Amino acid sequence: MMHRDVELLKVQTALEESEDRCKRSQSRLDQARANVQRIEAQRATLEEQNKELREQLENEKAAKEIANRVLRRLEKSLQEVSAGEREVCARPWRPD
Repeated sequence: MMHRDVELLKVQTALEESEDRCKRSQSRLDQARANVQRIEAQRATLEEQNKELREQLENEKAAKEIANRVLRRLEKSLQEVSAGEREVCARPWRPD
């Protein structure tokens, strides 16, 4: 009878150890799943920020192109005004 109790105790101990390993494995699995969810949320946030930054960059690029066109027009107008001024200054002054 004593031998049977010892064997039963060994089996019971092995079962408890196995259950503990299973619980630890389940805990690690739960932690890994939580990490995956956290990482996916971070990735989604980063993708959204990336999208917003790309849109901002496109808007800034369009604004720069508009500003460059306006600048070219202003430079052309300034050249025309300067040319007209030089022409007026080159004429001799005649009182009316």
